[in-house]
Amino acid sequence: RENASEVRRAFNIYTTNLNFNPEKYVYSGSAEEKKRMIREDKMPTAVDVIRSDLDARDLYRNMVQTKLEDAKAEFLFQAKQVEENNGDVDRFEVSELLSLLRDAATAAD
Repeated sequence: RENASEVRRAFNIYTTNLNFNPEKYVYSGSAEEKKRMIREDKMPTAVDVIRSDLDARDLYRNMVQTKLEDAKAEFLFQAKQVEENNGDVDRFEVSELLSLLRDAATAAD
């Protein structure tokens, strides 16, 4: 599947080259939340945090890929509309295309 999508391939290469310390992580929540989780013995392990991070990266990768595929389809549809109307570029509606590209950029950030 990776060869079919440069987006998937790029994100997978990025993820593969990440280095995690399986022994520790930095908790980013509030001090109160951390204290509560420690008292209740609910602090995630480093492995849990790494797994969660990788899962989130996969979800964002899939979102970027989907939005770019949708943008490509929208572009081709709009280009066909222009062609069917004797090259009338006023028929090319960019709002949906721009929205899809913005969504892809947001997911990639």
